[in-house]
Amino acid sequence: MPALESIALAPAQLVDQANALMRAWELGDGEAYGSRLAEGARMTIPAYDLDIVGFEALWGVRTRMKALIEGPLDLHSLDTHRVEGLTVHALSHVISRVTGQFTQHAEVSFTFDEAGKLLHYHQDVLWADSLDS
Repeated sequence: MPALESIALAPAQLVDQANALMRAWELGDGEAYGSRLAEGARMTIPAYDLDIVGFEALWGVRTRMKALIEGPLDLHSLDTHRVEGLTVHALSHVISRVTGQFTQHAEVSFTFDEAGKLLHYHQDVLWADSLDS
């Protein structure tokens, strides 16, 4: 049986994948979001004691959030990105839709498998107005 060839993804393709994931998250498009996850995809956000695995758990977090029209807008500023291997690192800025003010800044990373599906999303909050909101 021949060895599987790895699929080489260009850094721009990985950034596109990260953008598409966040767009699906913000729009509440579970089908598009789920189709971009590897089996056993993981999300870790230590500031919120969050370490979850699998689409159902990840999407459960999303569905418990306030409607984004009422709450913060999660903007991942991928113009600040850097790509290392199959991981995209970026700065994240959460902006209140009501006030237009920054409420949280974080460093985020998206690690993909060779097919371009998300294996691990990690967020380190740099500062936030309130971790309880």
